Amino acid sequence: MNEIWFVVLIAFVMAVSLAAAVGLLAENRNRRLKLRLQSLASGSGGAAPPKPAEAVRKAVETALPKMGEQLMPKDEAGRTELKTRLLHAGLYKPQAMLVFWEPN
Repeated sequence: MNEIWFVVLIAFVMAVSLAAAVGLLAENRNRRLKLRLQSLASGSGGAAPPKPAEAVRKAVETALPKMGEQLMPKDEAGRTELKTRLLHAGLYKPQAMLVFWEPN
């Protein structure tokens, strides 16, 4: 009979220990989540995503129109059709035809 109470006691201690470990892990996660949300709400912890370097932006702005110029339709009818399609797509700037090219 003593052996049964000993096994029950061991099982009880193990169950309580497991529940305490799970509770501590969950509390730690919740604490970190709360701290992160508070830092984002106050504006101090949410770092802005890095912006591309100015040189890269300028290189892309100059390269895309040059590439589009090489690929743009040579005849007037093709350019007119492309311009119409770009206008329908919501691209109204004059350089839109040079930046965007779509093969027929």
